[in-house]
Amino acid sequence: MSHSPRLPFAFSDAHSRLVTPAFVAIGQTTLCAVAVVVLLLVAQTTPAGAVAVSTTLGNTSAPPDGLIWQYVGRRGAATAVYLGNRTFLTADHIGSGSVTLPSGTYSLEPGSAMRLQNPSGSGLSTHTDLEIFRVTQNPGLPAMPVSAVPPPIDAEVVLIGRGRNRAVSETAWDVNVEGNDWTWTETPPPGDYRGFKTTSSQPMRWGTNLIEDDEPHFGEGDADHHLVYSAGFGHVAGLITQFDESAATPYEAQAISGDSGGGVFYNNPETEKWELAGSINVISTHRDQPSLTAVYGNLTLMADLSFYRDEILAAVGPTPATVVGRHIFYDNSRFDGPDGLLDSDAIAIDKLPLLPGETATFENYTSYSRGINGIMIDAIDLPEAPTLAEFEFRVGSREDFDSWDLAPEPESFAVLPGAGPLGADRIIITWVDGAIANQWLEVKMLANDVTQLIADDVFYFGNAIAEGTGGVNGLAQVDPSDELGARNNLHGFTTEAAVDDAWDFNRDGLVETTDQLLARHNGTSFLSALRLISAPAPQSQPFTSLPVSAVAVPEPPSWLLGTIAIVLGLPLLRHQLRRKCHAA
Repeated sequence: MSHSPRLPFAFSDAHSRLVTPAFVAIGQTTLCAVAVVVLLLVAQTTPAGAVAVSTTLGNTSAPPDGLIWQYVGRRGAATAVYLGNRTFLTADHIGSGSVTLPSGTYSLEPGSAMRLQNPSGSGLSTHTDLEIFRVTQNPGLPAMPVSAVPPPIDAEVVLIGRGRNRAVSETAWDVNVEGNDWTWTETPPPGDYRGFKTTSSQPMRWGTNLIEDDEPHFGEGDADHHLVYSAGFGHVAGLITQFDESAATPYEAQAISGDSGGGVFYNNPETEKWELAGSINVISTHRDQPSLTAVYGNLTLMADLSFYRDEILAAVGPTPATVVGRHIFYDNSRFDGPDGLLDSDAIAIDKLPLLPGETATFENYTSYSRGINGIMIDAIDLPEAPTLAEFEFRVGSREDFDSWDLAPEPESFAVLPGAGPLGADRIIITWVDGAIANQWLEVKMLANDVTQLIADDVFYFGNAIAEGTGGVNGLAQVDPSDELGARNNLHGFTTEAAVDDAWDFNRDGLVETTDQLLARHNGTSFLSALRLISAPAPQSQPFTSLPVSAVAVPEPPSWLLGTIAIVLGLPLLRHQLRRKCHAA
């Protein structure tokens, strides 16, 4: 019997690492997946430069750049990533189904699942361990770019998954080796190996790591860092990261059970945009490593999505533009931005657009003394910046919609790329003060070749100057109760009114005599009051000129053919194995 405190990695090839997975029952539909274990980098006095575990088990909310967090969700006991156009990606051994994102739960579109394929003539299995499927609802997120080339060696990536929680404290093990059998025994630190046990809870978590060169781990003898691996669900062209005891990144991450299908994101310095570079699906552990643990030296193996990019994009299909936000704001108010464009603070946060088929309430119209003078529209996946030619505006005060007039020409029009929530493009339209007052404004963004909307997007906002009590009997009538409301709800310079204050009719941040006089001088009757209309159902037919792409199986790239010869052509040297591959 021998004692081996730090046996070196000794792999013959990726195929020789394919042993019976410890956590996977082949043929079952529910399989073990992988979770991100995160460490916080702190100063240490030990020679190894060890890392300390975060006492809060943090990183369970969005990272500093929170956009990518919105794309990763719970799929069964594991994880899936949103691609765009109602389409998700996960590991095939996880399978399709409903997905819960931070924005909500989205139901599977029956019959939409498709397993991705490896290139024909490559010598690989026909299918790979990746599956794409659609959901019935649109999550309202822009399409996530898929990397065209893999991140380079030593590139920092962000891993997001919802695997098992790590324990609060590190565990140390001594390892006794007898032949091919390793016996792990817990011991006080430092031990031969250190890492973490895990608990059954599965929060979403993010962490960081560096893309590794495959050569030290697999000895392929090639010039690149691609590798091909399998854990019983088809060959996968992939990349690797290593769980480094010296914490090479601030939040060193390793995948564990529950993270399969999780996203690996790369902030491409050339485009300065986040890309989906990988999909977590396999972990590589030390021989006979205790189950459901993350030990330093473990590897996370992820599908290299640049290899499958063409097939993914064809399956997702052309992504139509979608309107995800419709706002009214108080231009030229106390809350207005200094340059007339960045007016987010002036958005009427208590007001909602009236959509086709809905009946108006107090939420759909403002009491602003300047009328309707600012609209914002947030849209995703616009192929180009729209112009005023892509919009139609009409005004009216009653439900005889055919008699409504064309609205006055806007005073300004601007498109701010990425200025909306979650990276949406924000369209800002303003009118001269008072040009649209005491009536409804219909906004129609047209479905055409410029916008690539599926159908016209129509919504309404109304205005009833100095009406603060809410409509009654289908009317937004201004009467003495509005003047009384302003008198009884005063705000001065030391207690400024908020943007959603019902009695600040001129939106100057104050509620005082001016607001009372606005109510007195803008009184309306049964005949002149703004009607709480019922918006007509949409009449526009869907725009259908979007091209339809067929899914084509890609030809194998030149690097892959060399890798196959190297990886699959080597003998199976099981006595050299020091690790196991587990489907995540």
